[in-house]
Amino acid sequence: MILVLACLLIGQAEAQIAIKGNDFYIDGKKFFIKGIGYEVGALPGRDPNQREFNAEQLRFDMARIAKGGFNTIRTWGAFTDEEMAVVSEFNLKIIMGIWIDPHRDFSDPLFADEARKIVSQTGQRNRCQSRREERRDRNAERGRSDDHGHDR
Repeated sequence: MILVLACLLIGQAEAQIAIKGNDFYIDGKKFFIKGIGYEVGALPGRDPNQREFNAEQLRFDMARIAKGGFNTIRTWGAFTDEEMAVVSEFNLKIIMGIWIDPHRDFSDPLFADEARKIVSQTGQRNRCQSRREERRDRNAERGRSDDHGHDR
């Protein structure tokens, strides 16, 4: 359960998650997951593990998912920062699949700590990337960055 909750809001550092009874709450508001499984790059004849970023296809897919009434996608692997940015345009939540050895003892506190670190590192990577992108965009608007997004 901890992994699901942590993954649900990756990239939304300010959001507060709670469970009351059998219900999820995000920032004090009850949240009912209406989810669908989605694997970016899972197209006929293509290996989803050998995918190139395709913003147009991802936007097309996310628009259809949102239009279908879903508010959450469940993935089988971690999304890239670029993919996360596109998903956030549609205000969808993500339950992100992250590889954890299924043969380990899930009641072992050491294993639980290792799993939390994986989730935390994935979330931290996405939060840091988002902040860098926001800073780069602000600086570009002001004409204060070089070709690599560094401040002058």
